[in-house]
Formats: sequence, structure tokens, C-alpha cells
Amino acid sequence: MTVLTHKPADSSVIKMVGWDSEDNTLIVQFQSLTVWAYYNISEEFYNSFITSDSMGYFFNKNIRNTFDSHKIISPQEFSTIKEISFGEEKE
Repeated sequence: MTVLTHKPADSSVIKMVGWDSEDNTLIVQFQSLTVWAYYNISEEFYNSFITSDSMGYFFNKNIRNTFDSHKIISPQEFSTIKEISFGEEKE
């Protein structure tokens, strides 16, 4: 699994995103701590997303309700997790 990561500097909506190049899956962690997966996201689209002027606006206009998705972690579940790694597993 190859994952590129990016942490938005100033987003009131999105805390962190990751993209898996093997299966073109975008992982989005929102400020609410909920984590969702969005499928069939190309690398070019991912790069447009993370370099957009407003990731929250880009997400709402171009990703939400457009791509197949599912919730991975709810805020309640997140409170029991110490850390989410968007890259290779730590030893």
C-alpha cells in the first residue's frame, strides 16, 4: 500500500487527508474526527484537492455525494484510538 499524506494548514472542515495509490482511495479525517473513504480518486484529482484554495469548498463541491464512499470511524470510535497512521505501520 502506497499512501500520500497531507495535513491542511487552515481548514475548518478537514483535519487530514490521505490517498492510496494502489486502489485510488481517498481517506478524509474531518475536524469532527470522523474518517471516511472515497473511491476511484485519481492522483491528479487528489493533487487538485490538496492544492486548492479551500479544501472544504473543494470537498463539498467535487467529492461529497459524487464518489462512492463509506464511513470508517465515527467520533465515538475515534476516542478509543490513540493514533491513526496514514502511512506505513510504525514499529
